[in-house]
Amino acid sequence: MKYIVKLFIVIMAAYFVVVVIGGSFVGTITKHLGGNMTIELEAGQKLEPYTVQWEPGSGNIWYLTEPMEEGYQPKKYEFKEKSNLGAMQGKITFIETR
Repeated sequence: MKYIVKLFIVIMAAYFVVVVIGGSFVGTITKHLGGNMTIELEAGQKLEPYTVQWEPGSGNIWYLTEPMEEGYQPKKYEFKEKSNLGAMQGKITFIETR
């Protein structure tokens, strides 16, 4: 029994090193374990919402921004994950500012 516990600890430590430390910490936690993450864009930049994607094999997230046009009202975008079991759900919020 002690062998199984030690093996479990080693496997979890290896997972932590590869997945969590290998990518951005908050992004990796949000992607793999659920949770919330907020990204505040640079002032005067707006999000191109259909460009948001995870970098394969890491917790890094890529997105495209462009300058706001005059009169553009800053928005807040929420990208949500819905899992089948409801246990590991995540949300990424992008906030635009003038």
